[in-house]
Amino acid sequence: DVFPAARLMELSGELVAGHFFEGLGGPQFTTRAHLPELAAEWPTDPVWWLRATDPASLCGASVQGLDLPDRRATTTLVYHGRHLVLVATA
Repeated sequence: DVFPAARLMELSGELVAGHFFEGLGGPQFTTRAHLPELAAEWPTDPVWWLRATDPASLCGASVQGLDLPDRRATTTLVYHGRHLVLVATA
């Protein structure tokens, strides 16, 4: 479980806890250096990809309104802006 480690890192000043993304319960963590990026307006149309096993991936989590695949090392998700456009599984 990563939560106890993240909480200790918050107490030591390495991380900041907050509520950065709507729809996710519980505290969320980031570094002070990334706070401005989270507060900035996000581009609406970049194309980007994410492995299902990436720590930032919500695959395998039960999040209201999201229908994502299982968390598998062979799965890659491709997004156009905020929209999931492709799920590739090897």
